[in-house]
Amino acid sequence: MSRQHRPVNKTRRKIIVAGPALGVLTACGGGVVKTIGMGGAPAGTVAQTPAITPPGGTYTSAQAVSLSTQTSGATIYYSTDGTIPTTSSAVYASPISVSASKTVQAISAADGLQKSAVASAKFTIEQPITSTTGYDGLISVSGATLINGANSPVQLRGANIQAYALGTFAGPDASGGTSNGNDQAHGPNTAALANWKMNAIRIGINEACWLGYECYTTQVNGDGSTGWLNPDPYSGASSYAAQITAQIEALNAIGCYVILTLAFSNPGRSAPLGQDYMANQDNSINCWQSIAATYGYPNGTALKRNGGTVDDRSVIFELYNEPAMYGDDAGNWDLLMNGGLYNGAYFGNYYGVFGLPYTNIFPFPCDTPVGTGFVPGEAVAVNGSTVGQVLCYYRNTTSGLPSSGTQFVHIFNNGSTNAPNVAAGNTITGSKSGTTATITGPYGWYVAGHAQMLAGIRAAGAWNVCLLSGDQYNQDLSGWATYAPSDSTAPAGYSGSGWKPQIGACWHPYPASSYVSNATVASAGSGYAVGDTILLPMPESGAAANSVYWQAQLQVTGVNGSAVTAVQINPYTGGTPGVAGGGPAQYLSHSSGGSPVGGAYSNLLLPSNAVPQYSSSGQGTGATFNLSFPPLGGTGWPDQSRWSAVAALKTTRGVPVVITETGEHYGTGVSGSPWMSALTSFCDTNGISLVAYAYTPSNGWTDLNGGDFSLVDGNHNPTPGYGAFMYNWFTTHS
Repeated sequence: MSRQHRPVNKTRRKIIVAGPALGVLTACGGGVVKTIGMGGAPAGTVAQTPAITPPGGTYTSAQAVSLSTQTSGATIYYSTDGTIPTTSSAVYASPISVSASKTVQAISAADGLQKSAVASAKFTIEQPITSTTGYDGLISVSGATLINGANSPVQLRGANIQAYALGTFAGPDASGGTSNGNDQAHGPNTAALANWKMNAIRIGINEACWLGYECYTTQVNGDGSTGWLNPDPYSGASSYAAQITAQIEALNAIGCYVILTLAFSNPGRSAPLGQDYMANQDNSINCWQSIAATYGYPNGTALKRNGGTVDDRSVIFELYNEPAMYGDDAGNWDLLMNGGLYNGAYFGNYYGVFGLPYTNIFPFPCDTPVGTGFVPGEAVAVNGSTVGQVLCYYRNTTSGLPSSGTQFVHIFNNGSTNAPNVAAGNTITGSKSGTTATITGPYGWYVAGHAQMLAGIRAAGAWNVCLLSGDQYNQDLSGWATYAPSDSTAPAGYSGSGWKPQIGACWHPYPASSYVSNATVASAGSGYAVGDTILLPMPESGAAANSVYWQAQLQVTGVNGSAVTAVQINPYTGGTPGVAGGGPAQYLSHSSGGSPVGGAYSNLLLPSNAVPQYSSSGQGTGATFNLSFPPLGGTGWPDQSRWSAVAALKTTRGVPVVITETGEHYGTGVSGSPWMSALTSFCDTNGISLVAYAYTPSNGWTDLNGGDFSLVDGNHNPTPGYGAFMYNWFTTHS
């Protein structure tokens, strides 16, 4: 398969610093100078304000900045650190080299004269994206920029690799091996991966596999003999943590930083077989403290400086993969960032692992159980009526947490997603153990917020960069600037001259699309009858292949003779309605405000002209249709209308931004990648990092009839469309 190489413009990273203080003379971008007077001092009694050459503005290379004054015998004092200069500041003697964005401020002073007004010029240096990957084994945050050990800006460019999130639950190979996204045991072939010139790889962590605590699934049979799982039954080099370390070592060797993200977690002793709404206080803080003790700089046991194999400051911690607290209000954003009691269920068997049905688990707070203790899997009853089964009983005793000492009995309802009929004040009785407990409140569990996990990492003494997610599966960053913690407290044992926050925002902007909200007839065609079903095109090849994500289906509701006069969105909800554009049809219909809507089109490529039919269930031909869509933006944070707000986090909060998941459709005949083309350009322009989903070179991805989010086929060749575009982006930046 040929590789596609589309030209990519090399753009620059713009670094902006804060503007000058009020009450100064300011040199602006076009050389415009504003002078603020000196309180009415008589002319000739004040030293002349220094001139700054060149004027402040945006430049593409380092500038030699000269300062001058016409006042005879005057000395010029200047600063570049944001402070107002005084006669104790640096004395100007030769041009100042400005190679990074900063504000130059200067005064002049002479015997017998008052000091001049302050001259100020802000220089913005647009630094070209580094011509190498920038990897040197060290990464940290400086202002809103990621830098390496040489203090050079680094744009992370990489991919996700699969399966470590399920880890040793699935077998001895934590990477999933060739059965789950990789082409060899213990992860992808790093020699082939190196050809992509990436500098970052992201790996999902399973908290139970990492911590090794015993846990249960809904397969329990009532006496605990089945459904019990040891998430890490292996030892030595085969243990989960050792396999993660070996993978990081292999990735370091090809010049990659590694992002570890907490992907699968569950409260209590429920087996984390999928991603939950958010991290939990029962296990997640302990998990991060343990990870920090292993890979945290400077004391991590796995680091080379301490006799280990991992490059010293090469690991970034992403505290939670995809929170889903739906923080459209302040309370949920506060919960996401600061933790607390979440009044809801959590996911059990999210992905149907081991053939188990997806199930909601309901943790009910209770008093101390009376009896021998609840048995996992046993039925529990209220007043003789069975209300569900016990998954586990757990008491969180972690010191200092709001949930410390709170006891919960985790109940599921026969594999149903419905809540058990249990209320505060009810006494539940175990059918096998006879144990009883009184329910003390509604079901819920304690969320571990980003601030709590970050505090745990810093308490473990780790300096590592930590990435904090947004809401709605990390697509929504609307509350990030307001609610994210500051990271102002230095790590335990820190002895540097001044701790600088080491946090950033991460984001998952998958392609934004809009459903068809209405369709009207543009041209009537002929041969139609009321009730006919009309499918609109869903191209599967060429540049238009990523313009339609789900195929729209219409139903004829009016005709004049055989010419169609009216249609409605067909509320079709199942089966396969037909074939579109040579590939399998995809169709989605749902209700919005009582009106059926259907089909989904890329927000980048919404049709502006009438759309012809692809096929009809009857004899009709020739009709075309005008499609209407809801206004762009709304709550759809991946939409381009919101991108500027994401970039603004670099200035409003002064933090770097890292996209840690995104992707697009691929398939035989697909050309180009419109979403990734727009997104990578945005990243290059704004100095934002991008880690794509996913590098999955297993045999399961060799079928290129169409799919989503795989960069490579089974031979490590770029997939048509998405993979080809990203290969070009990675390699032209290196």
